[in-house]
Amino acid sequence: MAPASGAGVLTWALPKGRIVEEACGLLEAVGLDVTHLKDPGRKLIVPLGPGHRALLLKPWDVATYVELGVAHLGMCGSDVLMERAPDVYELLDLGIGGCRLSVARPVDDGDGPAQRTTLRVASKYVACARAYYARRGEPVDIIKLYGSVELAALTTLAAAIVDLVSTGTTLADNNLTETDVVAAVSTRLIVNAVSMRVHAETLRRIVRQFARHLG
Repeated sequence: MAPASGAGVLTWALPKGRIVEEACGLLEAVGLDVTHLKDPGRKLIVPLGPGHRALLLKPWDVATYVELGVAHLGMCGSDVLMERAPDVYELLDLGIGGCRLSVARPVDDGDGPAQRTTLRVASKYVACARAYYARRGEPVDIIKLYGSVELAALTTLAAAIVDLVSTGTTLADNNLTETDVVAAVSTRLIVNAVSMRVHAETLRRIVRQFARHLG
């Protein structure tokens, strides 16, 4: 688990899309230049001002880059941290990217098909779903899917799904209802274990500045 490459440059792993847009204000609050981050074009590595750069990644890849030391620190959804349990330090809840990991079923499903004694659940979050149903003592068959998980509950593939929910509009549009919340989700500041020692003072300063900005 080596520290990130690029002597003298602190490397951030940031998720592309909506979260990085929300993160710009936080990064500016710690004195970084987000000009290139706001309009990266097709670039996957952008400068954040003197001594800092950002890797623009798929959200699920952020923890991997930080864990393996390619990036010193990053912004990662707590859903990914719960599901993958990477070997990183979680320093701060950044208060952005808020949503929830929830169970949903068809509106008119009731308790599900009477002939099935084991509930079939579809989810990208296999570990989270398994832990949730284990706590409830319910036998469950989990099917791992990567996209359009809602479709599984609209067909005979699964009786329920475990997925991220923000506004609930997609569920409502597909005649699904949220039946329980597995966990609240937000974006966290994570740090590589080696970098935590090598860049301890810099990272403590960043955390203090973030915390001050968040109030």
